[in-house]
Amino acid sequence: MKKEFSLSVNARHISQLGRWLVTDYVTALVELVKNSYDADAEGVKIIFDGIKTKDGKIILIDTGSGMTTADVEKRWAVIGTNNKVRNSYSPGGRKYAGKKGIGRFSVERLAEKTTIYSFPRNHTPFKFSLDWNKYEEININALYQMLNILKISPSDHESARFIKCNVDYFITNPNVKKEHKEFIMNTLFSGSKNHYSLYLNNPDILEKIEGELIPILKEYSEEEVRIDAVKHTLEDIGSTEEKEIRSLLSNVYAEISVSKDIETGLIIILEGLRDEWKQKDILKVQKELRVLVEPTFLTNDSFKPILQADEYELKSHIIVNNIIDLHYAKVEAKLINNGEVLELSYKDKSKLVPKNENFSFNPRLSCGDCSLELYYFIRDAQNLSKEGFNITLAREVLDEFSGIKIYRDGFHVKPYGDEGNDWLLLDNQKVKNPHNYLVSNNQVIGIVRITEHSNPLLIDATNREGIIENEAFQDLQKFVLFCTNFISNIRYEDYKKSLETKKIEALDKKRIEEEDKRRIEEEEREKLRQQRLESQNRKIQSLLESISDSEEKKNVSQVIDQVVKNANDEVFYQKSQLEKERKQVDDIIKTTKEVYEEELDNKEKELSLYKNLASIGMLTGAFGHETSDIIHRMAINMSYLSKVISRSELAANGDLKASIENISSDISRMQGFGRLIVNFVKKDKREKYDSINFKSIIEEISELYFNIIKSQNINILLELDDFQCHLKMFQIDLESIIINLITNSFEALKATRNKVIKISSKEYEEYYEIIIEDNGHGIKEGYEKIIFSPFHSTKAGGIGLGLAIVKDIVENYNGEISVANSQDHGGAVFTVRFPKGVG
Repeated sequence: MKKEFSLSVNARHISQLGRWLVTDYVTALVELVKNSYDADAEGVKIIFDGIKTKDGKIILIDTGSGMTTADVEKRWAVIGTNNKVRNSYSPGGRKYAGKKGIGRFSVERLAEKTTIYSFPRNHTPFKFSLDWNKYEEININALYQMLNILKISPSDHESARFIKCNVDYFITNPNVKKEHKEFIMNTLFSGSKNHYSLYLNNPDILEKIEGELIPILKEYSEEEVRIDAVKHTLEDIGSTEEKEIRSLLSNVYAEISVSKDIETGLIIILEGLRDEWKQKDILKVQKELRVLVEPTFLTNDSFKPILQADEYELKSHIIVNNIIDLHYAKVEAKLINNGEVLELSYKDKSKLVPKNENFSFNPRLSCGDCSLELYYFIRDAQNLSKEGFNITLAREVLDEFSGIKIYRDGFHVKPYGDEGNDWLLLDNQKVKNPHNYLVSNNQVIGIVRITEHSNPLLIDATNREGIIENEAFQDLQKFVLFCTNFISNIRYEDYKKSLETKKIEALDKKRIEEEDKRRIEEEEREKLRQQRLESQNRKIQSLLESISDSEEKKNVSQVIDQVVKNANDEVFYQKSQLEKERKQVDDIIKTTKEVYEEELDNKEKELSLYKNLASIGMLTGAFGHETSDIIHRMAINMSYLSKVISRSELAANGDLKASIENISSDISRMQGFGRLIVNFVKKDKREKYDSINFKSIIEEISELYFNIIKSQNINILLELDDFQCHLKMFQIDLESIIINLITNSFEALKATRNKVIKISSKEYEEYYEIIIEDNGHGIKEGYEKIIFSPFHSTKAGGIGLGLAIVKDIVENYNGEISVANSQDHGGAVFTVRFPKGVG
């Protein structure tokens, strides 16, 4: 036997799909709004009408293109149609948001009955209705279960709704006999309108259902309705009804200021609501509508959702633009070249021009090309206040819109950036790290733009809630975190500069205070001088009066006047010199301050150069110190040779042989330091920024140190893993780290026998690690942090810059350095770690 057959679908599959695909009724409502967006609507209005009553309904009105009857039959009514897959963009150029065809299931999820009015261009308006209870089934066991629940909990709405849907299904089923339908409608319910509330707190009805209805239902328990057996009707709209319905559409056109020659659109009326809408649900809908599409400050393709719910208290209409101009900093970033290059622009209140930088990722980020627009806020009164906008309101707006949202083709991908969703773990990172300038989730408003075309590996989850967290999604997180960390690093650098400025201000204040004190002391001294002078004048006058000879009195008086004049001239001269010196000091301080502040402004540009110059200076200083000692010893040995050498004794003189060996050893040390310096200052190491190999660089430095460590009886142990390192940096920076730490070990090993320096490098899942340890005197307790401070040195005559330079270089690559005492060797152990994906 050979016979063809086709798959068939039970009608109840519609309700199953609706409940499985759209589990949340707020999400179901948002899906309908997305369909309006796909229809090129300028806006959509959602009206909750009498929602707290048993006859409450939800009305959606949009200004889109509407549907034709052909659209309904060939697209809307076809489950799983690939129309929006074949055509990715709407006639108006919008990327379709409702591609998965969830809209029809959303209306089923929300209500038992749906009526849709369509006003298409160049077509006659029409309507059609769907009674979703026609797709239910008779389930006797479930009915008994719901009846028992209602007997125990008479106010259980879900059980009442279930019974109501089953009764409706029975009444509308074409296979049920007419007399059975009439018995149920006219006798069992006495003509009452069948609403689920009829079964609440009503034991008489429950008794009738159990005793009279269920026996009838059992006769049809084996009945199945196929999906194609359920019929719906497309029909014209009567003139009176059209006038009433069209007025709803016209009002929305006026409300969102849309002007068209013909008013097109769609009106959906949902009745027999399946859920109880509470205040929190309405507020959730309001918030979802506000972030559904890219905010108007970020896109010109505006789409305006409006919510009307007169029975509820809505939040005042907060516009995100009200707070955007209060941002402290803005970052615009683009990931290009298929995720390999990051173009970043940063500007804050303190910068006149943006700071533009490019970064490379090796390996490239698998998320694909995308962009980020990010606004960063400091949540204090100074930065969140302006005329007519106080800090309380500003924080409220910021709380409403904070977070970094993802928009795919212009539409929000939930739940990223929603309230309570910190998908980048910004707050968690800030709690773990005491760094006060890390960005938190409530300090940013931003969007990540992705597209279906450019980001194929960022795949929507099946339930449309989020993106599958694969490697591409993790790389997307890495891209955004790189940008937020960029803000953090700049804020921290600005903080350090502000500390230097405060130090200058403190010195200025102290100088002014000392100057005021000195001025007061001088005024007191001048006052005492005047008093002494007046006293002397009185004595002189008394003396002159005692002289009888007028000529003698005259001569004495002239001498006294001249003495006084000379004294005053001397005082005046000294005061003028003092003022002159003060002015010179003030000018020097002013000039020094200006030069210092100018250097501070250029500090970021010159920081790398200063570090390398300081390293060269330390190395050269070490070379000078070593060669001074070497040359002195060479002079002594050569002097000795000149006295004792003779041709006859040349072969037999042991001291002479030892002297020659010393000279050779010292010359080797000098050559070692010379090679080290020449190798360190090569130009390509200062200019080439690329991936580096830890193993080869450390081996090269160790080889250059060979003659030096040999002469000082130092044993260098190398444990270097050979791995492919993707960290990009200047080679001279890594060499500065290694040379400074080895030099530090040299000093620590001076009083040690059997000197050992061990250098190891390893690769871990999240970072690269270098460890340098020795068997020297170790680190004193409490010095673990102080040791990295500038100008702190335990070395006699040391300037204390080596470890400070190392710390700055490491942190410049987002790494970290720590020091402890080695358990294996007893001396100091320095650990340097660089995170992967940096550089």
